[in-house]
Amino acid sequence: MSSELKKTMDDVLEKHPLSNRMSYFQLKNYIIGKEHTLHGKMWQCIREITTRRDSLESIILQIEDINDKLELLDIQKERLNLKIKELDHSCTSSEDKLTLREYAIKNKQIDRDRKQLEKNGEDLVDKMKGIQEESNYYLQAFESLKKSGDWKEYDDEQAQEAFWNAKLAHELNMRLVLGQPIDIELGKTIEALNDQAPAKQRLMGIINERQTLIREQKARIEEK
Repeated sequence: MSSELKKTMDDVLEKHPLSNRMSYFQLKNYIIGKEHTLHGKMWQCIREITTRRDSLESIILQIEDINDKLELLDIQKERLNLKIKELDHSCTSSEDKLTLREYAIKNKQIDRDRKQLEKNGEDLVDKMKGIQEESNYYLQAFESLKKSGDWKEYDDEQAQEAFWNAKLAHELNMRLVLGQPIDIELGKTIEALNDQAPAKQRLMGIINERQTLIREQKARIEEK
């Protein structure tokens, strides 16, 4: 890569920063917003907060590991420079000159390894910043949702019934509106809902209508 190209790329990237996290629009509409009940949204927030908490803990460990590796490289470089200094004072043979050349190459390798580790560390810090921003968004969203209703445990039967009815009703409605067939697995899942669940009642109504239509068609055929 030419130095001119690199400078141009660096200038563009510096003037037009782009976060490596998802946009707040995505978090709002495609992560939390895809859930169809208040408690579904709350549960999703908790899942996302948990995932990001674990990611932050992992990144902290990775940064600590990089710092240790950087310190070890500094020790290697210091030892190597001591050897170079000692050999430089008494360098007489061709073998000594070759050793000095070898040490010089190792020194450059250490510098490159250090530069790469520093870049990895910077990338991790940038990634951690994005995760922290997402975490703050989910924490605020969760607190906002709690103002609209009390928290329900994940195994709360009523909250689960409402969650699955809303989710399956949406899936059923999307298929009907788009003229898509209701596959067997979706039908079985809806059928497992409580008999009073609106999604199940709608599915049963559709099944009854189709059964009636089939009987009527069969009767007309037999009459002919």
